[in-house]
Amino acid sequence: MQKRDHRLAALAKTDWTPTAKDEVREVLNLAYTSSDESSYEYDSDSERRVLACYKTKHLPWERTRLTKVKKCLDAVYEKGLTRRVRQSRVPRELHEEHSDRDLPEHFVEWAVRKQVPVGRGMSQSSSTSAASVSVREDNHMPPLHSSTPRVNRQQ
Repeated sequence: MQKRDHRLAALAKTDWTPTAKDEVREVLNLAYTSSDESSYEYDSDSERRVLACYKTKHLPWERTRLTKVKKCLDAVYEKGLTRRVRQSRVPRELHEEHSDRDLPEHFVEWAVRKQVPVGRGMSQSSSTSAASVSVREDNHMPPLHSSTPRVNRQQ
């Protein structure tokens, strides 16, 4: 729940539109949060196990848009920390395995891949009308979906 709380605090600091914030807030919960696994190393001096990093297991059905939003929120949160706290934080690394967390039963379409792996409660495909998320360095983001068709869509 720590990741979710940090991301919610970061969301409040962005200048995103109220609509975009509502859409993001809808997926800032456990169902859309990747799982972390503690990775330990032995300290050569004391021969004790020491927490080296957290290995994050990526959600296989997570859409790139959601990944970008999470990274942006994590960067906003990180930027708000003091240098001392930033330096003392346990680093995160990408785990070589995917998370086995199931696709939420009533998922938010813009956050889930159109084609998701079959198995563990995942569907073959899901249609969506989501527009692309572009998160700029200034933390500005357009709404995540729109009923207006996009004309100049990149392939």
